[in-house]
Amino acid sequence: MGIRALPEFMGLRAHLNPIFKPLFTPIFVISTILILSVIAKLFASVVLLYFSPDALKSFQYSEFLINFSGGFVRRGLLGEILLTYTSLTNNNPKLLITIICIAAYLFVACFFLKKFKEKEYCWWVVLSPLMCGFTVDIIRKDYLLYAILICSLYLARDISSQTLLKRIAATAIVIIGILIHEAFIFWGAPILTLIFLSDRRHIKSNIVLIGLILAVFIISCIFKGDIYIMNSIIDSWNTVLPDVKITYKPDSIGALAWDTKNTMIMHIQRNLGSSDNYIGLIYWPIIYFIAYYFVTFYLSVFKKEKSSHSSDLQTIVSTLFLTQSLCLTPMFTILSCDYGRLFQYITIPLFAIILIIDLNKLRSIFPQRIINDVARLNSWLRTNIPPTKAVFIFILLTFGISPCFYDPTAAMSQSPVGSLYVGAQWMVRHLFF
Repeated sequence: MGIRALPEFMGLRAHLNPIFKPLFTPIFVISTILILSVIAKLFASVVLLYFSPDALKSFQYSEFLINFSGGFVRRGLLGEILLTYTSLTNNNPKLLITIICIAAYLFVACFFLKKFKEKEYCWWVVLSPLMCGFTVDIIRKDYLLYAILICSLYLARDISSQTLLKRIAATAIVIIGILIHEAFIFWGAPILTLIFLSDRRHIKSNIVLIGLILAVFIISCIFKGDIYIMNSIIDSWNTVLPDVKITYKPDSIGALAWDTKNTMIMHIQRNLGSSDNYIGLIYWPIIYFIAYYFVTFYLSVFKKEKSSHSSDLQTIVSTLFLTQSLCLTPMFTILSCDYGRLFQYITIPLFAIILIIDLNKLRSIFPQRIINDVARLNSWLRTNIPPTKAVFIFILLTFGISPCFYDPTAAMSQSPVGSLYVGAQWMVRHLFF
């Protein structure tokens, strides 16, 4: 650039600065990182998986293929519908499964973004790994079940004035969730049960409805599946999809044949670490504490001037976090090692509950002594580990949860910053070489 052109360039720069400078505020940068990280994860967990030649045989897709061909079995409701669809249309169900999963994900994400905007809460947590930012398993039943939970909460949000028909509808939706995946009983059904039990006006009919929910879960446990049902399901799909040739492998269909005792032992070992390494005893409590700390103080740290956030809400958030955790104890120990999903089972229902159910109603559900104890715990944390925006932004951008087992490297790759790094590596490796 010539010396004569320098004044003109400087003048142009001064003219453009007011336009572009506002774009590079911290809020813009953080928002961009979160959005791009989710896009990168969606590409990896949906697009790349969908075009994989063995996509339908993967753990993600095969979960939808479980049906009733060998008799009633847990998780078979949706698969039976898909088998009927495939038999009638001769279409591979992979596209329909993908559409269902994406639609459910968008519904859940849009619900939270809309509600956070209405309440004037900071929306960043919605795209964090604790909620809709953990998308490694988007082709699973999870987001569909989150949508089911949201619908049931709307039906039960003012239970004392709701008609019997609405309470029956809420119960039916929860039962459908259990028939889709029995784990729904541990994180989707508990809050509805507590709401029903707190309604003294209709306690008898509500106990009957709770009994129906428990009965369906018990039936799902009894008809958990075996090797014969597994083979019947595989044969049913090979009949309607002769070109796919589904065979036994350790996928979702194969899980129906797992021995209960050995499965529990396997999960315990994987959650602890291994036979000679128990790092999980240290790793998971640290991850759990960070998640509790972040969720508890998130709304107050990023509180807007007109936000309706209060100390009561903070206490209820923490109480719900601990309640969900307690209900999920069987999954955290002997029934699962998919920790990325398990933390979602705490956080997504928690925020759905506080966004739908009235705060006074939630306060009446829990004994006052528990609420007071949780409030004291939070007061101690606030005094000894003061929550600040800088700390929370760091957690927001770098905190991740490994999809399964204890794996700090995988956890980092699930954080917003880590997922962008992994995505950039993939682009360099596949697009430029």
